[in-house]
Amino acid sequence: MEKDYHKISCWSFNPDYFEFEIEKSIKKNNRTILTSEVERINSTLEVVEAYLPAATITAITPEDFNIMTEEIEKDLEKLSRQQEEVLDKYSSLQIQKSNLEHQSAIASRLVEELDKDYVFSIENIAEDNLNCPLCGTVYENSIFNKTSILKDKSQAVTQLEDIIEEISSTDKKLDKTFKELNQIRETINGLSTKYEKKEVDQQFTFTNLIESIGGQSLKKNVTEAKKEKLNTITDLNSSIKLATKSQKGLYTGDYIDDINASFNSFLSIYIKMLDAQAVNLSQIDSPLSYIKIVNEGGAAENSRAILAYYIAIFSVVEKYKNEVVSPLVIDTPNQQEQSDNNYSNIVNLIMDKISKNDQVIICAMSNPKLAPLEKRANIIKLDDSKLLSSDHFDDVKKIFDTWDV
Repeated sequence: MEKDYHKISCWSFNPDYFEFEIEKSIKKNNRTILTSEVERINSTLEVVEAYLPAATITAITPEDFNIMTEEIEKDLEKLSRQQEEVLDKYSSLQIQKSNLEHQSAIASRLVEELDKDYVFSIENIAEDNLNCPLCGTVYENSIFNKTSILKDKSQAVTQLEDIIEEISSTDKKLDKTFKELNQIRETINGLSTKYEKKEVDQQFTFTNLIESIGGQSLKKNVTEAKKEKLNTITDLNSSIKLATKSQKGLYTGDYIDDINASFNSFLSIYIKMLDAQAVNLSQIDSPLSYIKIVNEGGAAENSRAILAYYIAIFSVVEKYKNEVVSPLVIDTPNQQEQSDNNYSNIVNLIMDKISKNDQVIICAMSNPKLAPLEKRANIIKLDDSKLLSSDHFDDVKKIFDTWDV
């Protein structure tokens, strides 16, 4: 039976394996995106099929359709450009008329106000001077001033008349432009007779031809886009399979068997050193057998077995490493209140079976059994605060700053 080489433990992978894994991950993500886009294209095609005029498909041959499409594009090109120019002109005239109407309203109010000022100066003020009741300023109300009001009113009336005349002229231009626009639209609609095609029970009009052109064009574009994306997905699938095959080719069956044999050997030795031999190792044949070992033995013995499994994995990492080995972290080796003898066995295993070149971080309560480790360790005693001290931040930061990462 062919072995599944994907079940090699991750600590035994070399850098090439992870390069292939990154490549596969990127391509799988691209494949997911493209697959989603293809699904959206399929939805678009369904909408096009649902709303594309049915008569179009039956009432005209593909050859006729292409010829008519080319003719329509030529006929409509000039009309479309003319329509755009006329619409732009019509819009400008509308804006101009709106501005003129606003000016007319202002001029009308000015004429009314000046007329009131003149009547007030004649009928209500007999003196030649007028005192402002608010600020006390004295204003002249002479014949000259009254004549000035009439002059201003005359100018305002003349300006208002000019604005009204310009509005009238703009209205005429708007009417003319609107007629031009209607003529262009009538010409476009008149193309229907040119491209009308009749059959026994159907009439093919210019209107549904235009709809058909849009629908067929959209259908063609999205179908081509779908084809391109499906081709890309096929290429990605091939690349992913090739990367997977290359990954498997990095490791031989003998290499995998050697890793598993080393792990089993380490585990058997460590189980014996920790006096956890009641744990059944018959079903534990690789570093991936974690679930099986956690269910073995009593509480204290199971804790020692898990520690043996943990350190056995670390020993395999040390033996088959391709990169720098990470520190081994052991949180409270005295789990389940081990007996003095068993605790001594745990300490001896850590000291004897872990290389002095590797870093071990142990979190434990003070205990005389830890004395051999304390002689070789840098001890950090925790207080009520926290593990990291802010007092040493600057010193530690200087060290990190020297690293090229």
